[in-house]
Amino acid sequence: MEGMKSDVSTHRYYCSSYSWPYYRPLAGYRATDHRLVFIFFPLAIGFRSLILLLSEILSYSIRHLITNNQSVILMKPLPRSFYNRDTAIVAKELLGKTFVCRLADKPIYGRIVETEAYQSDDEACHAHKGKSARNQALFGPVGHTYVYLCYGIHFCMNIVARNTDKLPAGGVLIRGIAVSEGQVELRRIDGPGRTAKALSITIDHIGIDVTRGSSELVVYEEEPLAETDIIVTKRIGLSKGANKPWRFLCTL
Repeated sequence: MEGMKSDVSTHRYYCSSYSWPYYRPLAGYRATDHRLVFIFFPLAIGFRSLILLLSEILSYSIRHLITNNQSVILMKPLPRSFYNRDTAIVAKELLGKTFVCRLADKPIYGRIVETEAYQSDDEACHAHKGKSARNQALFGPVGHTYVYLCYGIHFCMNIVARNTDKLPAGGVLIRGIAVSEGQVELRRIDGPGRTAKALSITIDHIGIDVTRGSSELVVYEEEPLAETDIIVTKRIGLSKGANKPWRFLCTL
């Protein structure tokens, strides 16, 4: 090629012109080396761009979840073993846990702020007189919902919980939710009837597994509350078993 001479013994080449496509390589640069640059440099750029793109997508996804208060998706549902314990202990430790209801068009997120415990050896429990078509869910697997109609007016939701080695039935009545996000009139809902109504829970929602993240109703893990944040009282609105201190509230 005109204007170029080659040294075959060293495979070096030189160029008398600086204009493209000729250039003057550094001393000791092999003629075959620059070809590798043209092969691997685009690959390196492409790989780096792919990593940056994936990183940006992940970052956006996390920001989107947190911005919409749906970081609960990154949390773990309470395991079934949580509910396979003494019912009163479960009722107390459910305080402060995140409850998610996906029955409406948009999910409702809240923290459980009031509960009551009921066991089959307790006169106030629906299972006290044995198993029936109405209360059979209380005898079923722990971590599932039990819903009943109270006075023919209000639905009330329970989560089946008991030490399965000691008792045949038991459940925790959800009496209050502090809502953090969702289409509800009140941010804090007190009373089991109002709670079920605000969450659109009815008799059709018996048997939902609250330990599965894909369920319509799920309870998620949270840090345990301090004892100073928990109030323990006798259950209310009962004619039998009213003396048991199985009502639990917190000040969230």
